[in-house]
Amino acid sequence: MRNSEKGRWDGVTSSRAGTLCLLFFAACLGCTPGSDPGNDAGSGSNDATSGADAPGADAPGADAPAITPDASVSGLCPTYDPSSASQVTLGRASSGPAVIDADTTWTADHTYFVIGSLDIQGVALTIEAGTHVCLDAGAGAPPTLDFRAGSTLVANGTAAAPIVFAPATPDSTWSSLTLAAMDDATLDHVRLIGGGAGGSGVLRIESGYASPFVAHDVHVESVSGIGISLRADVGLDPGTSLYVDSQSASAPGPAIESTLLAAGTLDASTLHLAASLPASARRVQLTDNVLETSVTLGADLAVPFVTAGDVQVLRADASSPIPTLTLEAGVTLLFTSGSLLQIGSSSGLDADGGNLVALGRADAPITFASAESTPAAGDWGGIEIFADAFEPTVTRLEHVVVSDAGGDSMGSDILHCSTLPDPITAAIRIHASASLPYEGPAIDAAELTRSAGDGLAFTCLPTRCLTTDYSGHVSGTGLAGVLLRDRGCP
Repeated sequence: MRNSEKGRWDGVTSSRAGTLCLLFFAACLGCTPGSDPGNDAGSGSNDATSGADAPGADAPGADAPAITPDASVSGLCPTYDPSSASQVTLGRASSGPAVIDADTTWTADHTYFVIGSLDIQGVALTIEAGTHVCLDAGAGAPPTLDFRAGSTLVANGTAAAPIVFAPATPDSTWSSLTLAAMDDATLDHVRLIGGGAGGSGVLRIESGYASPFVAHDVHVESVSGIGISLRADVGLDPGTSLYVDSQSASAPGPAIESTLLAAGTLDASTLHLAASLPASARRVQLTDNVLETSVTLGADLAVPFVTAGDVQVLRADASSPIPTLTLEAGVTLLFTSGSLLQIGSSSGLDADGGNLVALGRADAPITFASAESTPAAGDWGGIEIFADAFEPTVTRLEHVVVSDAGGDSMGSDILHCSTLPDPITAAIRIHASASLPYEGPAIDAAELTRSAGDGLAFTCLPTRCLTTDYSGHVSGTGLAGVLLRDRGCP
């Protein structure tokens, strides 16, 4: 049997599929559970619950956004006909996903209609080159293909015969191919077309995925949401080649979302974003905000990284290495409204230490800026460095631009004098030491623009003063306060 597809049969409970479903019932009289109506033993079996609503028969589920039909998906899928021996239906009209719970092969001589979500539960799914998978929400939410713990996916297409996942009709929607705590996945020459409905990445690598993700020549096209979602810190294998080729006109950005650690595996060889994508899509949206392990964000993607709130760089405990956030020359890091970049912790202890290395060049500065569509002074808090929680021999900022910072999210200094104003706002702020005079981080050629507070401010308390002179090392324009502010006690 070429198709070893086995699973559960729930029958058709909805009349909304109309005439097509009646044909399906007629073809299915006398069928045994799991059989593929109209197919003989040599043509394969239907391994998940069949008989869901016909593709295109219903509007998307309540959770699905309105998606403008995309002409580019036309012709990729045949007209749905459950009586056809060359079509296999997987899905169900009732709530809950259909299930594949036995090793299964999908073959190129069939078209597979996935109607509603499909769970692959701890088994192997193999998809032959040239196979087309057509997806439709049916009566529910946009479908996902979820690979659960212990599952294996082998989808080996070729340049001449890629594997295609596409909407069943130009009006259909689908969500994602989700890889979770599974054993392995191989994707080669695969086209993922028209997915992303409901806010998930079309290709979604979940946190339980254990090894760096490997894929070759995988294209995400006509995205109706996020293209690729990397929620596993392992990120991408260096040999991977993923492409986000196009986005539906009505779709919001970004094309990529990623954890901080996974973002460190992104470069121009592993990830390719089409130049035709709108600016709102050509960015990497970070999904977390606490960095406890060192990572380097590269510049060769030539797209900004956008934070998910405050970014904190601090080690988990005193026995762990102090983490360093390193930004390559030319990197742009954008901050959402009210957020800040915090190096170390307000505890004032090196147990909560962290470092920042941002070494730009005159021709490729590192930019820290607002993520707002219309940036303005004070959109975000700025860079906050705690004296006892960074290493002066490591933390360095050179040829950096900090703009539209100085917002009031900069908290009060736990060591500052009660006679000083609170909060203390600045584009860059250095907190006082807990007990001793302290050496500040190495800062040079820093341009501080449009701060709602000062440029660079530091707290100086008796016996706890900054020993570094930043005069001549920072410049500023459009500051509400002063360029250098010694917030010492009277």
